[in-house]
Parts: sequence; structure tokens; C-alpha cells
Amino acid sequence: MIIFLNMFGDITIDWDDKDHIKVLQLVDKLMQEGVTFFILKPRFFGLTEKKERLYSLKEVSGKLVIPDSRLDMFRKLILCM
Repeated sequence: MIIFLNMFGDITIDWDDKDHIKVLQLVDKLMQEGVTFFILKPRFFGLTEKKERLYSLKEVSGKLVIPDSRLDMFRKLILCM
């Protein structure tokens, strides 16, 4: 799993295929607890990305964005996986 910080107050999380099910289970649990996740949708023929709120796990394709304020909580849960 890779975590990227960006200058917009968010964290982009990327993971390997082998961890996909575990990450989806974690995201589902956190969404039920009220944590908001975002997905990045390509724009302008893939030159840029637009951040949109995640409403369904079906939209997850291997990269998520969460607010910086949730980094510590997310990191602790990842270490328990």
C-alpha cells in the first residue's frame, strides 16, 4: 500500500491487487462509521483527475482519497490488517 500526500489537504491511497479485498473490507467498515472517502475520476482525456465522493464500493478501482485528518486512524487500521 502506498500513501501520497498532496497539497489539497487530502491523502491518496493506492494498493496492490493482492490487498484489494482487505482494503475494500476496511473502507466498507469505515464508511459505515461515517468516514468519507473520495475517488479520482479522469478528466480531459486522462490529463487531470476530479475528486468525487465515494458512495459505493463498486466505484473503487485501486485508488482512494481521504482527508488528512483521517491519516492516523487509517494508518493504525492498515497496520492491523
